[in-house]
Amino acid sequence: MWPFDTGAVPALIKTRPTPRLAWLGHRERRRVAEEWLRPALHVPDRGRTAGSRILVVDDVFTDGRTLDEVARALRLQGGAREVCGLAVCRQPWRAHAAATAAALPSRAVDPPVTGPLDAPWPGQPS
Repeated sequence: MWPFDTGAVPALIKTRPTPRLAWLGHRERRRVAEEWLRPALHVPDRGRTAGSRILVVDDVFTDGRTLDEVARALRLQGGAREVCGLAVCRQPWRAHAAATAAALPSRAVDPPVTGPLDAPWPGQPS
């Protein structure tokens, strides 16, 4: 689950499956995070995390619920001194995404891109 955690005993484990938070509304994500994800997270060896500064990497940041619950478990169960989160990408704010989409011209009228960008990248089937 945590590919950057290279210890013999994971710093944090998820003890059971939990519902995905993607596509849920704000209130529902909060409820699922608190009622399902929070009890499913477990720090098996407090000695690995106690007093440590830990960086947690997440793939997509929506509203921070997953990072919040992971940080909470590492601090409360594991005794971590500090937990910081890093997300690889972030979903756009809904209002901003809707306004941006409305302001953009339709893809049907965009001029075609020509030149070197049309060439396949390495490994792409031609």
